[in-house]
Amino acid sequence: MAKHLLQQNRQPRTSDQKAQTRIASRCQIVEYLKAGHKCQKELGIEKRTADRIVKGNPVQPTEENQCYVKCLYQTFGIIDEEGDFLPDVARLKVPKPLGRFKDLANDWVDECQYEEGEDMCEKAYNIWHCFVRLKTKNQQEIIKKLTNSHLL
Repeated sequence: MAKHLLQQNRQPRTSDQKAQTRIASRCQIVEYLKAGHKCQKELGIEKRTADRIVKGNPVQPTEENQCYVKCLYQTFGIIDEEGDFLPDVARLKVPKPLGRFKDLANDWVDECQYEEGEDMCEKAYNIWHCFVRLKTKNQQEIIKKLTNSHLL
């Protein structure tokens, strides 16, 4: 592990730093859950559907689902009041548990930031759907690599 940290020019984290990271991660997750609940209540969307969207699982592109994504993204601050996607803010909002995949998340933002739609709800949904598509593609590639490595 020390060799790995040296290659990255980083020092091992102390237990206090690890605890602070865990607390920050939990606070961020609570923030996301509150936003999800606010938007769910505001739009009257089913909890099951809201959970699927928050977890990045595919859902039908209904107006209700599209506007739920728009609400989430506006609450997170990654789209503005005009519906414009804010890629720099999105990069900063990568959930702490996904921090180790920050480069991958940055690639997703780069690829998905130009999605369009007929209105703000559809545009937000199309950005979200792009992220879901890339997440699924990356999961499949990781599973394939793991499967191939275990077959050797």
